[in-house]
Amino acid sequence: MKNKARNHALLNGMLISVGLIAVLDNIISHWLFKWHRILPDETLSKYLEIALFIAGIILLVVGIYR
Repeated sequence: MKNKARNHALLNGMLISVGLIAVLDNIISHWLFKWHRILPDETLSKYLEIALFIAGIILLVVGIYR
């Protein structure tokens, strides 16, 4: 495996893992079990959680199809 191919595999793996962690963390700990919130403010926290979920989906898709 050449350096360029190794770097692409490493970057794709990083994007997939960070995206998957962001998505699973939001689903499990924020929405399903409601263990904690990002901020004490309920309304702003919901928007930030949705933004983090969307960012995680984007990272996951980019990592898979890159």
